[in-house]
Amino acid sequence: IPTKKSKTLNVKWDSAKGKQVEIYEGERIKASDNFLLGVVPIPSELKSEEKCGVIEATFDIDANGILNVKITEKSTSKYAISKFSNDSARLSKDDIEKMIKDAEKMLLVDQKLKAIITLRNNIELFSYATLNYLKGDNVKSKVTEEEKTMLLHFVNLVLAWLDSHKDADEKELESKIDEIKKQIIPLLDGVIK
Repeated sequence: IPTKKSKTLNVKWDSAKGKQVEIYEGERIKASDNFLLGVVPIPSELKSEEKCGVIEATFDIDANGILNVKITEKSTSKYAISKFSNDSARLSKDDIEKMIKDAEKMLLVDQKLKAIITLRNNIELFSYATLNYLKGDNVKSKVTEEEKTMLLHFVNLVLAWLDSHKDADEKELESKIDEIKKQIIPLLDGVIK
């Protein structure tokens, strides 16, 4: 301390929660296993129907232990900053040590969960990126209406599958990625070339 770290993230908006980032303290993979510090709004002028975007999250802990979180929406460069001080509402040293021990005990479970989350996120981000690409003006000269309709159909099937298989395991998700590689990627290759 002091320390600063930034990371660029692809995010999916949750219409129920709006465009915001929840900030947690803890060592676990699932947010629910950690301590919620607060929320930072994502400053955005994106259309409400757009479901994903790119942000840069910067976490800066100063010499006094105050966490400053800056969320920048990459397409507009607009940002929001929130401060989280080390006050009585935060975890005690004992609570933090317990969380670290719990994280060590649950390491294998968390690693497996992280692999599943990564696969789900990759499928979701690919699907939304494809949808956004197909809605763009530059695609009209590269794809027929029939190809566009077929791609939209496949992508919507993938998103519907994700919604109906929220508990899909690693093997099921890898199988879905193989299906995407066989059905969607060849069509996209033709469109992009």
